[in-house]
Amino acid sequence: MRNWIWQNIPRGETVVELGAGLVSTRILRKRFKLFSVEENLDFIGLYSNVAYIHAEIDSTTNWYSLKPEQLPKKFNLLIIDGPSGSHLRRNILQCEWIFERAQTIIVDDTWRESERLLAESIGIKVKTSVYEHSSFSVITKIEDR
Repeated sequence: MRNWIWQNIPRGETVVELGAGLVSTRILRKRFKLFSVEENLDFIGLYSNVAYIHAEIDSTTNWYSLKPEQLPKKFNLLIIDGPSGSHLRRNILQCEWIFERAQTIIVDDTWRESERLLAESIGIKVKTSVYEHSSFSVITKIEDR
């Protein structure tokens, strides 16, 4: 996935990652303006040059308690690698405002059926194709280019 991002997302662009990590956050922060949404406090504040957003899992929506004003109005890349647990990630489908802000969306771990189905559902919602790679899928809004 890193190679795809480096080849397709220009340096300095704004990236939002759902699910902070030890590796992804460390790598992305060096090249992009990074916003990292995370429910687990253990992953908040690990690295500098990251705008961390702590968002608990809302018991009603079973998704991040994230408000639109916490994220930029537009961003070049949205990486879906959280919240923890495949069963929670599909609940992003209730949060259409986030798709409207992202030019490109990557769903990680699409070798798992639940994530592959999530990528396909997002593709339908944003009315564009899903491009499957070995372990992730890319959804790019062609009409915005």
